[in-house]
Amino acid sequence: MIQLQIHQCEWARDNTRELSLSALGFVERSIADVWWHAGESAHAHHQVHRAVAVYESANDPVGAAACHAFECDFALAPWSSALVRNLQLFEGIYPTSELAWPIEEREGATATVDVAAATELIARSRALAEKAGATRVLGFLSLCEGYLARIRRDHSRQLEHTASAVDIFRNYGDEIHFQLAVAHNLLARIDAGRMVDDREESGAIGTWGQLMAASLMRSGSV
Repeated sequence: MIQLQIHQCEWARDNTRELSLSALGFVERSIADVWWHAGESAHAHHQVHRAVAVYESANDPVGAAACHAFECDFALAPWSSALVRNLQLFEGIYPTSELAWPIEEREGATATVDVAAATELIARSRALAEKAGATRVLGFLSLCEGYLARIRRDHSRQLEHTASAVDIFRNYGDEIHFQLAVAHNLLARIDAGRMVDDREESGAIGTWGQLMAASLMRSGSV
């Protein structure tokens, strides 16, 4: 199955060569994602560096910065992404919809998180993103920093970083990631032991999600 996905990406690679180097860089990065989720970390890291080289040859610093930020996930969230706090989505096997305990156990585990590597990667990625003016990458990195602070149990920093992500995505006009950042900030308050009584804010996320889902259903996207 993995080889089939890789072959499909390689087919896309051949077709994007004629479009632009930036498009080719995206395909290379997509191959890295496939390798990572297949458990082939060495291949994944090699592929990310290959994607960075393509973006740099295309004079696309934003794409290169995004690739470096993408690699932060490898160190921070080995099962999924810091964007979703390393959680995984599976169909429930019980009538009550809870996940099997091995999945929940590995989601909550932090022993495999390479804190030192993640810290270094985030710092390097932030410097590149700031230089490139990659606003959305900076928002992503703020969420990564918030998740890293959670792992360190530094909840004041977690709140600071997630609030920064909220501002970044709001000001940029990225509604999807804005709502995601708001959810991160609400969860950060819970992690910090604060009562979250702002039902209006949390309810707004649900309302937005329902409207988005309905729109996608009408358009036939899902």
